[in-house]
Amino acid sequence: LLVAFAYRELNKVMPDCGTSFTWTVKAFGPRVGWMCGWGLVIATIIVLSNLAGVATSYFWLLAGEVTNSASVAALDDNKLVHIGTCLALIAAATAISYRGMTATKGVQYALVGLQLAVLALFVT
Repeated sequence: LLVAFAYRELNKVMPDCGTSFTWTVKAFGPRVGWMCGWGLVIATIIVLSNLAGVATSYFWLLAGEVTNSASVAALDDNKLVHIGTCLALIAAATAISYRGMTATKGVQYALVGLQLAVLALFVT
């Protein structure tokens, strides 16, 4: 939220469609902007691969609970199944991103709606 406010204020003073790279270049120069841009790319790669691993673990745990089967939940312990599921999740995310901003926005709204519904379920 604070980053969004910061971008809003920066765009009021000097409208630009860029992100951290663009604003870092304007504030600190191209060398620092280059490091910021590549730092974000590397961090995104590392974070997204780790998030796929976490999502895989919870996916198989949920599948085991839904099917009431401990053997389905234990599939996450199989390294080949875990890696295959991670790759499938990354491929799905890539396909959604490839479709464009409209598809990405729709999936994001659906996922946030699901999160809010689950939170409401736990609150009540």
